[in-house]
Amino acid sequence: ESLLTESSDTIPEQTSLDELKASATEVSQDLFSGKWQRTNCVTGDFATVTIRQNDDNTANVSGFFYDYGNVGSINNATGYYIGDNKLFVLDEDYETLYLFSIEDGNMKIIQHGAGNMGDDVTSIGDYTQDEPQYTDADVIENNFTDEQIETIKTMLDEGGLDYTDCFENTLLYGVLTVSKSTATFADGSIQTGTYYEAVAPHGFTYDSYTFIADDGEIYYISTAEDVTEFIFLTTNDSVTQMPEIEKE
Repeated sequence: ESLLTESSDTIPEQTSLDELKASATEVSQDLFSGKWQRTNCVTGDFATVTIRQNDDNTANVSGFFYDYGNVGSINNATGYYIGDNKLFVLDEDYETLYLFSIEDGNMKIIQHGAGNMGDDVTSIGDYTQDEPQYTDADVIENNFTDEQIETIKTMLDEGGLDYTDCFENTLLYGVLTVSKSTATFADGSIQTGTYYEAVAPHGFTYDSYTFIADDGEIYYISTAEDVTEFIFLTTNDSVTQMPEIEKE
């Protein structure tokens, strides 16, 4: 029970593992089988776990876990039941213990050890078989008006860029910073407005930088990891390059 309380960076001592193995038992009902998705997390930390019962004692467990562009996995591992609502996977190759528990129809994963995971990736979290809930799901609605979004869609389309790839996904799968800012243009004029920096860790999506001036004009640049040339678009026909931004 103590292992199910909190995750840790290291695998438990052998005596604890031996006790855990000895507690493996048959189950009377299958609560785990199905596809589970991580919930109550940011969109960039999405994860999927698939569990299939093998027999009364074991299940097959596979999972893919993300932290933006980095990924980790559990590959066709054997899970052992320690009760109808508890299951464990011991990955000896990566010296990691995964503990699965179900309560009120939701699954929780506790992880002890680094596992087969990329930087900042973990299996830890709450999982559901329903639609996952992401804490940043409303990031676009909370920061932009419908009119602004329609204008941005038109601007990107006319510039030959895909709205989903080059704007929406940068906000959903990147780290968004919003700040009141001052923009200085090439002709020396100055505008105040709001600056949106959407940067994707590990190059998972494009990066986007959007300045919306208080007069409604929009200025936008986008690039991807290892791409040095920025793509600049604007609703202001008199401006040909992104202004210099000074954040408050």
